[in-house]
Amino acid sequence: MSFKLYNQYLAKASKYILFFLFVLYGCKYDKGQITRNVETPIFVDFTKIKETDQSIKLSQFADSILYIRLSDEPLIGDLKHIAVRIFDDTIYLDYDNIFKYSPEGAFLKKIFKEGAGPQEAKKIPGDYAVFNGASRYLIFSNYYKYRFYSAYSFNGDFLFEIDKKKNELEIKHVLAYIDNFEVFSYDRSFVDLDSVNNIIGPYIFYVMNLRDSSIVYKYPSPVANEKIPGRMRGITMYDKQFIQIDSTLWFSQNAIDTLFKTTDFKSFLPKYIFITDKSFFNFRECIQLMVGEFDKSRVMNMKILTGTLPLPDGSLLYSINDKLGYADHTGKASDYSGKPIVNDIDHYLKTIDLCNRINHRTFYVYKNYLYILVDAFCFLDEGCHPPFDDLKEESNPILLKIKLKT
Repeated sequence: MSFKLYNQYLAKASKYILFFLFVLYGCKYDKGQITRNVETPIFVDFTKIKETDQSIKLSQFADSILYIRLSDEPLIGDLKHIAVRIFDDTIYLDYDNIFKYSPEGAFLKKIFKEGAGPQEAKKIPGDYAVFNGASRYLIFSNYYKYRFYSAYSFNGDFLFEIDKKKNELEIKHVLAYIDNFEVFSYDRSFVDLDSVNNIIGPYIFYVMNLRDSSIVYKYPSPVANEKIPGRMRGITMYDKQFIQIDSTLWFSQNAIDTLFKTTDFKSFLPKYIFITDKSFFNFRECIQLMVGEFDKSRVMNMKILTGTLPLPDGSLLYSINDKLGYADHTGKASDYSGKPIVNDIDHYLKTIDLCNRINHRTFYVYKNYLYILVDAFCFLDEGCHPPFDDLKEESNPILLKIKLKT
């Protein structure tokens, strides 16, 4: 497709997107009637911010920190690939296995037996499990049966397998569970790429009610009818980001500058809308990149919103090119910095590198507490006062339970 035709398409698409957003946050259906939604979005203006040497202070969005000492055994690996998950105050660390701990940090068990035999599995670090808190089970891709998800209870009992393969064209990818709803997409990268007209497909993701297997929501692709060949899949940058915070699911998508939320899957309401300028990689350029009409090297010199973390008081942490910024509950954004957050709440730890946790989505927010792992050696830096007297450089990481402002 020519650049000219894409410009014409995008000019029309932009109008539809703006109208779609207006309808979403302005109205909702209630027993067949259209009523006004009282929750309006927060507009965050990124056009006046820049990179700075000034660090964000933890006290801007947090009140206190509780430090949880994890058992010395088993040893925990590289934190870059370990995700924290909390259910009923029980701690789960998602790595090459699922490590279960008590709320006080005592190791309880590994969720599954490692191996290639029946009811055994192998898990790849960084390929995170998806937890169903309502039905108390989790699923992950089994390396030995990668076409299948293996499902285990929170107590470590093998339950069942889920076949990812829908048909010869599509592979199912489970993205999130919340209140017995399953959010999933179809991946088209396992087929003859030259035969694929549109690698993305008609919908970005689907929502299924697990009680009756009915599809209750479909998020339409804005480029469903366009030719986006499979050979472009490596540079589509169509990444989907889901964040579950208690009963709310947040969703954002690269190159579309909106952070949506839902609690019932009847509608995804735009909670944060980001105002950007030409220095940001945008939806138009994403489409041009997909069809080979945008120089990939140019993306390296542009600003890209790489992660977000909505906070209970309405404020927001955001990452631009792997540098962290903060916007208050009115949407006023501060400059963003490559320096870690300064801990001005207590004297145990000087700084916290929260940006990487947000970008890799290894944090967890539960009942207004933010949970993140920090290496033990960070507490031994000059000027720090470790919260545990016997803490050593080789000790297991410390789990931070940060009380967020509300």
